[in-house]
Amino acid sequence: MKVVSEFRPRHTVHHAVNLAIGVFDGIHRGHQRVLKQTIAEARTVGGQSWVLTFNGHPRRLLSPHTAPPLLTSLPHKLNLLNEFKIDGCLVVPFTRQLAALTPARFVKLLTGTFPRLNRILVGSNWRFGRGGSGTPDTLAQFGAQHGFSVSVIAPAQLYGAVISSTRIRAAVTSGHLAEARNMLGRPFSVMGTVVTGRGIGRKLGFPTANLKIGNEVLPPSGVYAVWVRMGRKVRTGVANIGTHPTFHAASSLKKTPTLEVHIFDFKTRLRGHSLEVFFVRKLRNEHCFASLQALIRQMQRDSTRARRILAGKNFELTRPA
Repeated sequence: MKVVSEFRPRHTVHHAVNLAIGVFDGIHRGHQRVLKQTIAEARTVGGQSWVLTFNGHPRRLLSPHTAPPLLTSLPHKLNLLNEFKIDGCLVVPFTRQLAALTPARFVKLLTGTFPRLNRILVGSNWRFGRGGSGTPDTLAQFGAQHGFSVSVIAPAQLYGAVISSTRIRAAVTSGHLAEARNMLGRPFSVMGTVVTGRGIGRKLGFPTANLKIGNEVLPPSGVYAVWVRMGRKVRTGVANIGTHPTFHAASSLKKTPTLEVHIFDFKTRLRGHSLEVFFVRKLRNEHCFASLQALIRQMQRDSTRARRILAGKNFELTRPA
């Protein structure tokens, strides 16, 4: 997937393009519906499928106090888009200059970058231009002038309610992982880079990869059975989200929860590698143990239980045909 970051002439795409526009935080089932239609319709005209999305949520600039935490960091989102076989992605930094553009000026930037723009696909609640003055109907009027059509994709629903990033955030943070999975079409996951830790897990016989993650939403603190993806390989393991109260009992309430993962039957050091961790099931809450021996025994029980849970499940992600 080609990734560009600015509306500039050198990025001009000369193929016929079907373009999906949106924040796409989480790439949930509603987003997937847009992506699949974008890809399918691009193929019918022998063109390319592209996505226009934003680096950061627009509300971070427009209304910081109401800006939501993110389900997916930008690298994670790009990784998910790439797996859908999207041809290209234009990642636009959401700035005050961009927010101040009139709808007409915004469309001019689009047609300058995609001179053979064939179709734009958006959700029904999508808005663009200064003050959100542009609607899908406005976009269709510009399309009649510039030679592109507009498709408004109906939202996906689950249990009679619209699937949204907001709804998924609530499910994840409240620990309703099955509900989040049903809306995402895959287990909720985070992606991060392995950084150096204190090595306590290795000393206890359970070496862990400490992750620096870019997204801001995590399930509640505790121990989880997880899948861990490293490139094309997927392994099983257990993950801990928390403050390690056994080692930091006095100050744990003031600490920011961290994420570390023990990968089963794997001893290679992973510092600097990118991992994606899929949360399958919560095993228990985080506890403060009376001794290291008690902690080790519990970690052994956690590993046994996680292996049993994961052995009965197949790792599958929803992808386009």
